[in-house]
Amino acid sequence: MIDLQKGKYIKHLPSHQFALEDECCLGYDSNYDFWLVFEEWEFRIYSYEWWSYDSIVDWEHEDEDWWRYCDNFFKWVDGVLDIGTCEYFSVKFENTNPEWMACEIWEACDDLEDCYSITCAEWDWPNDKLINFIKEHLLNKIYCYYK
Repeated sequence: MIDLQKGKYIKHLPSHQFALEDECCLGYDSNYDFWLVFEEWEFRIYSYEWWSYDSIVDWEHEDEDWWRYCDNFFKWVDGVLDIGTCEYFSVKFENTNPEWMACEIWEACDDLEDCYSITCAEWDWPNDKLINFIKEHLLNKIYCYYK
């Protein structure tokens, strides 16, 4: 079972900006954003403390080096992140079916304040965006492996 709170997180600041097709917003909790990304041939869940840019300006932190713009790493994301809190863990699934893999992630996000971006509006189930994200990366991974 995937556990966002007890995952074996590794402190890591990505060296590049993820492509839109390689990231999927899972939600947030207590000012921490959670993202599912496909990086280095595996699914990873990234987490970091999010700040608004206004709070950086209002509290006179502009000249400090502990923060970066979120969109340096996660495309089209507003705000900034505390680089000291950026971390990830590799997701280990119990299933190999993309729909059930999406369900495992969706269930792990149940304790987040907001995970609406991955929940289907009609019922309690992961939405097509999350399922297709997993399917596409599994297919690409398999295709590149056998190529």
